[in-house]
Amino acid sequence: MTTHAPQALQSVTLPASLDEAVAALEAMPAAVPVAGGTDLMAAVNKGLLRPSGLVGLGRIS
Repeated sequence: MTTHAPQALQSVTLPASLDEAVAALEAMPAAVPVAGGTDLMAAVNKGLLRPSGLVGLGRIS
C-alpha cells in the first residue's frame, strides 16, 4: 500500500462573483476551481493531483 502525505494548500479563495473567480484563477494559475470537491478529493487521495490552491465556486450567485 502506498500512502501519500497531503500537501498543505497555499490558499483558498471564495469569490462572490464570476469576475472575482476569473481574477483569482488568473492570479493563481496552479489553483483548482472547486464546486463540490468529490472528484478533486479522489484525485488528491490517489496522488494524481496536488493543487497549490483552491478557488471555491459555491458562493457565486
